[in-house]
Amino acid sequence: MDISHELRSPLTLIKSPLDKLLKGSYDPETTHALQNMERNTNRLLMLVNQILSIRKIEKGQMKLHFAETNMTAFVGDICKQYDYVVEKRKIQLSFYSPVDPLNVWIDRENFDKVVSNLINNALKYVEDGGKVDVELIHLPEQQLFRLAVRDNGPGIDEDQLKKVFERFYQTSARPVAGQMGYGIGLNLASQIVKLHGGEIKVSNRGDGHGAEFLVSIPLGNSHLAKEQLVEGDYFASSSPEEKGMVTTHDVRPKKVRKKTTYHVVVVDDDEEIRSFLETELGATYHVHTYPDGEKALEGIADIVPDLVISDVVMPEMDGIELLKRIKGSTKTSHIPVILLTTKTAQQSRIEGLEQGAEAYIDKPFNLEELEARAASLIANRIRVKGKFSGIQEQEGVVRQVELKGNDASLMDKIMKVVNERLDDSDFNVEALAEEVGLSRAQLHRRMKELTGITVGEFIRNLRMQQAAKLLAAGDISVSQVTYAVGFANPTNFTAAFKKYFGVTPSEYIAKHQREKRGSDTNSIEDETKSSVD
Repeated sequence: MDISHELRSPLTLIKSPLDKLLKGSYDPETTHALQNMERNTNRLLMLVNQILSIRKIEKGQMKLHFAETNMTAFVGDICKQYDYVVEKRKIQLSFYSPVDPLNVWIDRENFDKVVSNLINNALKYVEDGGKVDVELIHLPEQQLFRLAVRDNGPGIDEDQLKKVFERFYQTSARPVAGQMGYGIGLNLASQIVKLHGGEIKVSNRGDGHGAEFLVSIPLGNSHLAKEQLVEGDYFASSSPEEKGMVTTHDVRPKKVRKKTTYHVVVVDDDEEIRSFLETELGATYHVHTYPDGEKALEGIADIVPDLVISDVVMPEMDGIELLKRIKGSTKTSHIPVILLTTKTAQQSRIEGLEQGAEAYIDKPFNLEELEARAASLIANRIRVKGKFSGIQEQEGVVRQVELKGNDASLMDKIMKVVNERLDDSDFNVEALAEEVGLSRAQLHRRMKELTGITVGEFIRNLRMQQAAKLLAAGDISVSQVTYAVGFANPTNFTAAFKKYFGVTPSEYIAKHQREKRGSDTNSIEDETKSSVD
């Protein structure tokens, strides 16, 4: 596991420059060599990802999320990724589906690995000029969906049929294309199918030509836990490279960006990663690099950059702790943070997002995507700069977000729930998510899209705004305000209020009383002056 995680950093240093090179124009021989390098880099990445996925399943950390999916389009898109290979080897890859759409509840991110591994396995053993059939079978009377992958290769010895799903088991048949398998892909496919409540079988074809793999998955979602069900937009689209598939590149000139005045901090304990990002991002931004979170925190406090890009696993202070410190300081809480990590476990991703990370990108990352994310976050932060800081700017700012259609409906629902439970000390992000009918992750994503801040910040902002109005009115005490805005402890309320406004509740009251007395005095003077006149 540790070695698999470590492989991702050098893979980044191979893959990112390679992606950059592939956008250029070269002679056919060089282009062919680069594409060959890319395919093998993707193969290595796929192997690493499979090792990590298997380990997550073993440790019970593989949390699946099921969305209703059009399998005709889903499997068809995966088949298209193999156009390059089948064209080169003159293999006939056929896809059949009796129904379109054929909707099935699957975890798209993981079932993708099942389909890909079965097709990869078939292509590995079929002769050039051979045939691979991928078929979807709808069995409503049995409440089943089936995926069949058949080839016309040499088939599998009968005594080996029961062993092909065992890890590290290699059949006696030699592959026509590529290397011998490691016995990882089919084992992973088998485990993912089981997590879907299904089963996978293999047999030799009745005509004696090749093998057939058959995956059966229950239709509907009654066999799944309620908390496992998500909307289709839960799954962000993954690139073919991340899935380990073969792809071809459009040779497009990269957008040229001028040097800006923006400052970017890069934190990574790998010196080569720091050097690589400093070189690539340095053409656009003023880049400052640090080997760990502790050193970076000092620099961030001095520089106050426009963006921080940080690895997660680092000595001294890791990326999650650095993120907490950045978001926990009023001086730096506005700085957007992108986390780069070799950790693919969803829990680490959720932890980063909950602490306020604006983006989470796995190593090896695509440099162009990272640059686009960086530019977008900086531009967005500049647009909203000042909106959520200071007393005047905070006043009513969240309520002024202009929304349309479904956005407005969702925001109305959120505001209704928050306003109704503002005085409830048990009201938190989980409670809000449950009442508006979204998962915590979905609510976080939608809130970031709509307001640019996290759900926790949104609730805090409203509580602090309400507290400021009540304190300014001067009719109730600080203790009464504490409970009125959902705090169970006056000490915690005072600390939160001071962090938000820069003054304690008592100081805030005193300030408003002075302003009120000054206003009353001016009014009296104006009236006196008017009378004299």
